[in-house]
Amino acid sequence: MEVLDSRGDLVLVVGQEKKEFLVCSRTLARASPNFAAKLFSEGREFSPVSGSENHVYRRKRRISFPEISVTAMHAILLIVHGAPTQVFGKLNDVNLLHDVLVITTRFEMTECLAPVAVKWLRKTYKAEVLRFDEVARQLYITYQLGHLPCVKQTLLHMVMSLRLNSRSELIGYGASDHDEFQKFLALRSLNLLDPIYKCRQAVITRLVKEVEQAVERLTRSPRVTALDNKEAICKAASGQTKCDCTLLGAFYKVLHAEGWSHIDLKCSPNQLYKRVKKIGRQTQEMAEPNLAHKFCDPFGGQLPSLEQIVSWEVNKIRFEEAELNRLGKALGFERLKGPREDDTGV
Repeated sequence: MEVLDSRGDLVLVVGQEKKEFLVCSRTLARASPNFAAKLFSEGREFSPVSGSENHVYRRKRRISFPEISVTAMHAILLIVHGAPTQVFGKLNDVNLLHDVLVITTRFEMTECLAPVAVKWLRKTYKAEVLRFDEVARQLYITYQLGHLPCVKQTLLHMVMSLRLNSRSELIGYGASDHDEFQKFLALRSLNLLDPIYKCRQAVITRLVKEVEQAVERLTRSPRVTALDNKEAICKAASGQTKCDCTLLGAFYKVLHAEGWSHIDLKCSPNQLYKRVKKIGRQTQEMAEPNLAHKFCDPFGGQLPSLEQIVSWEVNKIRFEEAELNRLGKALGFERLKGPREDDTGV
């Protein structure tokens, strides 16, 4: 048995290993309304012996949590019992942080992580495209810590790499056909998978529309049939070239060569964006080898970056912002501007 409080009145039996921790029930109750209701409802036997100044308890109660990680529960108990420095050596462990948050969320005690939350997220957060399992874990962590800017940044990179499997379910970077995000129970608990699915679909639709609009712009350009219009895609002097007409023909040829009419829209936005850029580049090369027209872009210079497109859609997702910001500030994230250390302390 590990003694976390020498005057403890409660024994927690944790994990399949049945690891025992002697703890103070009142300390747990202060940290967790869930524990408070569990321990002190119905007038349970946690009152001190009459007249005892040392709070000697009649008997120690035992509660078992066989389904909970011993390592994660140990870290939580150390923090709750005033020994967070004993956890500092584990702050590089993102898996532990995830498991800790699963437990603290269950028992409504995430705010007790305030002594370590900022340091822990700073050491584990990655502002980049991650493997499917890593991004699922990071999204859960940032959300449960109430760090909305990091949630949105994680979603930005996540959506860029999202694909659909053979069952039209979401899978991420590096995932096999059977690694759909629906299998991540912690992630499912956030109720974000449906908005994320719609976000990805909106990005894919936007990219397809960019190609359709390029065809429309070129088709309606008077310079396709005449030589004098200021609204032409080509910026060469009027009367010198029929570049728009050439672009339109080249654009159709490239789209046909790329099999655009039968393109697989289950691919990731990142993959589709690369194909769209490739189509634009090949169209330019085919339409006008003359260097004077190397900037005659079939998209008219109007194709946004993929990051811009995804950001627009991610910002449409509705979050419980008031609660997330309240929790984030309670944990020490006082300046919620972005994921960089100089903005947020992360």
